[in-house]
Amino acid sequence: MKAFFLAAGFGTRLRPFTETDAKPAIPFLGLPQILYPYFFCKEMGVKDFVYNTHHNPESIQKVFTSFEIKAVSHHETEILNSAGGLSHARESLINEDNFLLLNADSLFVYKDLDLFQTELSAHIKENRLATLFTIPKDGCGVDFPGLVSDASGILRTAGLLKDITPEQKQEGLLEFQHFIGCYILSHRIFEYVKNRPDNLIYDILLKRSEAEKNSVKTCKLHDVSWYELGTIKDYKTNHLILSKRLDDNIENSFTRTHNYFKQHNPNHYPYRSKLEQQILRSL
Repeated sequence: MKAFFLAAGFGTRLRPFTETDAKPAIPFLGLPQILYPYFFCKEMGVKDFVYNTHHNPESIQKVFTSFEIKAVSHHETEILNSAGGLSHARESLINEDNFLLLNADSLFVYKDLDLFQTELSAHIKENRLATLFTIPKDGCGVDFPGLVSDASGILRTAGLLKDITPEQKQEGLLEFQHFIGCYILSHRIFEYVKNRPDNLIYDILLKRSEAEKNSVKTCKLHDVSWYELGTIKDYKTNHLILSKRLDDNIENSFTRTHNYFKQHNPNHYPYRSKLEQQILRSL
């Protein structure tokens, strides 16, 4: 199984620190952010890794080189968004029956992989086009967009509560879930994505969910925490929260990630802590 990391964004909300480094390469508690989703994929049994770049590509390549991770890169001269970026990397993924797709700066913490692996099995058994992982989160659908599924988990709509149609309200489609930036995708997705800046959820998956019954589903995760690192404020807040969890050394994916790199890459752990300290000390 392969994994593809979406790593081509500008990281505008974390400027000026992303002016010289791509956001997935910026360290958080001693590890570049892209290594958190990388370790999740590794725990899921992924052995081959692919990623896209646009802004400051050398900084991401340096992370993989420093931590001795073999990965294939696909550089975009213009940002192609999630669906276009996937299409651009087609040659590295088309031969996989199914693969993982993750935002390269996603940080979610889980205790074990049981639900992820169960959903992977269901995804394969049902021959789904896509499975998207979500969590309950306060404010979702009001303060920020979310995903809405029906009782059987079929993706029905996305966005904000104000966008729900009267017909959808009558159906009871009001429970918004927060997408954690992690998909399972079938190779059939390449029938629909094009080399243009489309959004994978809004421009592709919602349309396919309407056209193909049971093809696009969500999986609601419980006991999984997701952490926003996109702004300096959120970075600082969640740095404080997770530093305490790291000190407690409670067994979960976050502590397993750190223990793994501490053991296997002692020469590069912690990584580029100077930049991390600059963010923490910024106003």
